[in-house]
Amino acid sequence: MNVFSATCLYKIPGRTTINGTAQFTDQTQDAPLIPWTINSVINNSADVLAAFPHLARLPRPTAEAEAKGLNALLNLSSRPGRLVNFTVRYRFNKRDVQTPIFDATEYVRFDAVPEENPEGFSPQFDTARHLLDANVSFTPAHAGTVRVGYGHEAVARHGRGFSDVAENIFRLAYDAYSNQYVSVRATFDYGRRRGTGFVEAESGNDEVGPGGTQPTLRYFDEADRNRTRGTVLFTVTPYDTVDLTFQFAGGKDEYLPDSSVPVSRPGELFGLHESTVRSWNVGASYHPTAVVSVGANYGEDRYGSFQVSRNANPPPDPTWTDPSRDWSLDNADRTSNLTLFLDVLRAVGNTDIRIGYDYSDSDNAFVHGGPRIAALAAIGQFVPLPNVTNTWHRLNADVQYFLTRQAGVGIGYYFEKLDVADYNTIDTNGPIGFASATGVPRLDYLGALTLGYGNRPYTGHSVYARVLYRF
Repeated sequence: MNVFSATCLYKIPGRTTINGTAQFTDQTQDAPLIPWTINSVINNSADVLAAFPHLARLPRPTAEAEAKGLNALLNLSSRPGRLVNFTVRYRFNKRDVQTPIFDATEYVRFDAVPEENPEGFSPQFDTARHLLDANVSFTPAHAGTVRVGYGHEAVARHGRGFSDVAENIFRLAYDAYSNQYVSVRATFDYGRRRGTGFVEAESGNDEVGPGGTQPTLRYFDEADRNRTRGTVLFTVTPYDTVDLTFQFAGGKDEYLPDSSVPVSRPGELFGLHESTVRSWNVGASYHPTAVVSVGANYGEDRYGSFQVSRNANPPPDPTWTDPSRDWSLDNADRTSNLTLFLDVLRAVGNTDIRIGYDYSDSDNAFVHGGPRIAALAAIGQFVPLPNVTNTWHRLNADVQYFLTRQAGVGIGYYFEKLDVADYNTIDTNGPIGFASATGVPRLDYLGALTLGYGNRPYTGHSVYARVLYRF
């Protein structure tokens, strides 16, 4: 990889500054490619090579990979008056892939099955992104600060559903430090994202979308979306030794079908429909002296999402367009958190004492619905996913004693306890109370063994000692 860059800065009268940077990148890689398969039965089979002649050799022996990039950033900052300040930022990123297209219309699946894939040409995935961000702030005397902002992001990508995606973002914020007792900060964002150039059908078949998907499937990172987010933070300081805080944040993403493209089956939309997040925290801290501080914080986070899919076979199978095969998943996650701390610094000689406790409790629910789920449940063939729950405790106590101003020793105790119930800690032979239930957790939920994943409840105790030296 070779990188060439340049940076500039220019000051304009009126307390205005412009600075920018540009960077050109060239990346190459020409490593040998691995063969289609190491399966000698396929490599040496005349019948296989007669049916799949492209498997006899690779389209080229080495990668011949190359990509060129251009990145630029421009900043403008100005304060024309005492009460007004504004900033503008523009960023441009472009990646141009020069790698020749690779023909993989014939390949070997799982090193065992020769297959054909008409869409097996590797796209180059070129991308270009424009990002504009502008903010203006007003600070009237004794009335806080009001900030108004606008952002625009435009992305062009090859090899995705939408070739061009653009989002307009509007922001409003308010900060108030009107007196020594109360401070307030509030923000509100609204974003509207729309895409153009959607690939509605694959190979001229209006019943099949890109990659063999349903034609109305949308992906969350490029689908049309309306986003709303907001936060409020209050800090109250009734005395010099007491701080009280309250914080709330919430947001919602709503995903929409592409209204500019007529679909073969209006009204359908598969994929993520909406996601929500809400959180609140209440905290207090008390520091009666310069060497003692104690505090606590409690909060709750809630996450939710709703998505729709269809259990169907590829066309011309009639299930492909059968709405009775639709199913939905409503995901609801709730997490509670508690933090406590006590710090006693140099209250007793040269000794620092810190004690902290953290607690977290989470319950993640998966609620299935739709006609397909109802039909399977009616004949006893639907096994719902269990809630994923966990409770976590952590206690940490640490004592440090300094023999001199620079050297000291420390000792600490660390306790951790996790209680968890998920796919790997349930009895999949049947619900408790059924004759087939054993009460013993299994690793192969629904017959699937996921390697490298096996959370189990545990309890841990650790004691540590250390030598400290401050330079």
